Amino acid sequence: MGRFADVQNRDELWWLLLAISRQKVVDLHRSESALKRGGGRVRTESALQASYGRDLKFSLDQLVGDEPTPESLLVIDEQQRRLLGMLRDDVVRRVAIARIEGYTVSEIAGELAISPRSVERKLQLIRKRWAEDLGNATSSASV
Repeated sequence: MGRFADVQNRDELWWLLLAISRQKVVDLHRSESALKRGGGRVRTESALQASYGRDLKFSLDQLVGDEPTPESLLVIDEQQRRLLGMLRDDVVRRVAIARIEGYTVSEIAGELAISPRSVERKLQLIRKRWAEDLGNATSSASV
């Protein structure tokens, strides 16, 4: 009848489901304790809470501030300047900046008095250029 044709009644079905569930738990445990996942040394947020004690409230959200650090702002600004510097002319740079700021293709086209298709082509050019650069940076970083 199928893969489990030997299951004859409800009790046998329950035993089969129990065996499947048990195997899934074993597989999950093996996966979570694999070396590539930290070999079981990775602590969960609830385990960290227990080590802090019952009185103190702990959350991983406390480790990250709401505001970016000055160092991260500097890195972002340098990266933005470098990427924009790769673009060949001011119109393409203006398209990139407007898109980063969240403007739609039609809004950018209206602001620059060009067709939406022209904006899309410029965005494709920008993506291609930046992808090539980021691909080169990734390959040189892995060497």
